[in-house]
Amino acid sequence: MPTTVGDLVEPDYSIPAWVIAHPDCPSAVREAAEALAAANAATLAERDAVDVIRDEADDNRAAIARAIRDGKKPPAPISQEITGERIRQGEQKVWHARNKAYAAARAYEASIPANHEGLRPIVAPRVPDLAETAARAFREARAAYHEADGLSQLLFRLDYLRSTRSDTTNEQRRAFDMHRNAVQRAHPENRPGLGNRIALAWQDVETVATGVPGNLIARDPFTPGDARVARAVAAARRTADN
Repeated sequence: MPTTVGDLVEPDYSIPAWVIAHPDCPSAVREAAEALAAANAATLAERDAVDVIRDEADDNRAAIARAIRDGKKPPAPISQEITGERIRQGEQKVWHARNKAYAAARAYEASIPANHEGLRPIVAPRVPDLAETAARAFREARAAYHEADGLSQLLFRLDYLRSTRSDTTNEQRRAFDMHRNAVQRAHPENRPGLGNRIALAWQDVETVATGVPGNLIARDPFTPGDARVARAVAAARRTADN
């Protein structure tokens, strides 16, 4: 069921904008999405009109107070009764517009399962690609982390050896000690309780980043006689059991 967020109506589930913009997106889904967007825009327009009425009344009261304070002739006051009635009528328009948006949201929700056959071929190919992107990004991040850590150790050793040279001044040695201590405090592996968890954290991230069964998810379970789906499901179950 659709829900309201302020004056806007949001469907319980929706399709990403890039799918709606895809040339193969079913026209019924695209038109339903556009109708919902237009209905929400109409609601916001009615809300803006009510806000204008409130602002006009507030500005009028402020102008009167300012004129009285400055000893000038104040402007004619805006009737509170008239303002209240205009606001009441404006709120009714907001209510009616929001009801139309709610109906549009329900129609949009209904259009999605009705056009499963047209939507799935657009969405499915991206899942394996994104799953591979996540796995590749993890491998690159892990490699970059270990390379940075290794180079950090090299820099530390270089700086340490530099500090032992005979031409190093006491001031330079103190600067090196301060720098070394700052680096050690900042490095996550030296933080109490965290260093022991880093290896496990990498394992957890690897499980998440490389574990999306993109190829399995992309296969249509409603395709008649697709034995690949049954085999993939069985393989996934065996993996989960292990």
